[in-house]
Amino acid sequence: MSIEQAIQISLVDFLASMGFHPAIVRGYKLWYLSPFRAESKPSFKVNVEMNLWYDFGEGVGGGIIPLAKRLFGTDDIAAILKRMETQPGIPVCAIPARPPSVKQKEEPAMKNIHSQPLTHHALVDYLVKRGIPLEIGRSYCCEVHYEIHGKRYFALGFPNSSGGYELRNPYFKGCMGRKDITILKGEEVKELDTSCCHVFEGFFDFLSFRVLQAMGRLRLPSYGSTHYIILNSVNNLGKALREMTHIERIFTYLDNDQAGRKATETILGLYAPRTVDLSFMFEGYNDLNDYLLHVKADGKKQ
Repeated sequence: MSIEQAIQISLVDFLASMGFHPAIVRGYKLWYLSPFRAESKPSFKVNVEMNLWYDFGEGVGGGIIPLAKRLFGTDDIAAILKRMETQPGIPVCAIPARPPSVKQKEEPAMKNIHSQPLTHHALVDYLVKRGIPLEIGRSYCCEVHYEIHGKRYFALGFPNSSGGYELRNPYFKGCMGRKDITILKGEEVKELDTSCCHVFEGFFDFLSFRVLQAMGRLRLPSYGSTHYIILNSVNNLGKALREMTHIERIFTYLDNDQAGRKATETILGLYAPRTVDLSFMFEGYNDLNDYLLHVKADGKKQ
């Protein structure tokens, strides 16, 4: 069994295979007597829609891998996956392969491409509407012009690690070149020898993080070296995981939707002792950019 297969297993099925069943059912929220201790009132909640759990008695939670670590009494991922594969009552979900005869819809060919510093008023306005000051936008993005079927277009360009660009404008979201993650090197503190990385789903989340830092809304401890990993798509998570292997502290800011939670669960499952999930800081908002817009709107009201 792979990590990808494991995180598709229903927490309800997994808990049932271990002899735990819900005491209270309230829609998609199931309450259990905690599997971690003896208690008379249920304090362990499972969100069926998101396939996540939270133990109010200990103030901890996550996905199936952190739960399996606790219940199986080991941090050995290979051993956990092996036991889950053979545990009676757990349906193993196969990852469906793409039929070889089905071809991906090809993006139209882009021609006469050139990039330049960000100046176009429409793109500047787009940044401002997303809560990003021009100086921060210019630090990381450029202006990309290209041609499709004889017509000229332009968009914000955010470079990735394969020499391509994530492209955004008010009417278009796409990619130029090969889809890939983006890795940016940040601050270096010579007197410290630790390392950390901050992980984001999209580049507007990263830009929003930089704005929130500048506003003094984010205060994190200093590390010797800091990296920023932008997935540019949760489908790129596997590439990002390889980059996290030797990082001592990992901070995640992935979206508060099912895809974002699944990706966070995978990171926690592999690197839980070193990972801090900071999506709670924008709880109630889809992503970090939504939260930034809320913060700025509140600031204007005051």
